[in-house]
Amino acid sequence: MPEAIFGSIELAYMEKINQETQAMELEYDKKYKSNEQEKKQNLLDLRPNLSNPACKEELAGLNQKSIDRFNKFISLIDETQYKLLTALRSNSQKYFATLLNTTHSGLLIYSSMLFNDDFILLPGDDVSEKKHLNVKNLMVQREKEGGYVERTNRGLMEKWKGLPKAAFEIDFTVRPEYKKPESTEEEKKAEEGMTEPVESIKTSYHKILVKQRDESFKRFKLFFDEKLNKYFAVYDANRTAEYKFKESWDKNVAVLKNKQDIKA
Repeated sequence: MPEAIFGSIELAYMEKINQETQAMELEYDKKYKSNEQEKKQNLLDLRPNLSNPACKEELAGLNQKSIDRFNKFISLIDETQYKLLTALRSNSQKYFATLLNTTHSGLLIYSSMLFNDDFILLPGDDVSEKKHLNVKNLMVQREKEGGYVERTNRGLMEKWKGLPKAAFEIDFTVRPEYKKPESTEEEKKAEEGMTEPVESIKTSYHKILVKQRDESFKRFKLFFDEKLNKYFAVYDANRTAEYKFKESWDKNVAVLKNKQDIKA
């Protein structure tokens, strides 16, 4: 049961992230291809004969066109990367909150359930017609002892360790122009350290629940890291390529302008 519950939560948020980010990536890819075609055409238009003083206005117009294209595409890279990172962070934080809440609820539910072991040490268990009395006695004992039956294996308490609070945080400072999205009340709790450990009785059911929580967390963290690395690698590479192109373009334009001045 815990495996199915945590698995459904995990897949739901993975799918949500994929749907939101894929739409952004598809839109970006279309504009990326259009930008590459425009770059190629600008290079074709940057002919050697533009060094002629008579082509001064044409060269200036072409250069301005390239500058406008560059600024527009750099803005697109920044905007798309920021939106992708924000969507990834927001949905991952929601997954994390749901994971913790579900774990806490599951531990409470298991702690309130009655198992066969609860009846082992109670007198009269061998008399079937009086078994309903055992349940009543057990419920009274639960209330007196804070919900735990300390004379059985349920008397063993466990503080289940927390998870890294900042597991799904993103360092937006790597790009000075990016402003870290304002955190919600839930997200503000995920700043540093570990989440608070949850205390409950210790049974095989509780151990399975926590184990499945940890496995779900590891899988989602791997998914998160892969997406994060991709968004930084791809868009940073595109940005670097644009600046390199601009540097080369500016040098070529400077050479043509210099020749125009010499011939004038």
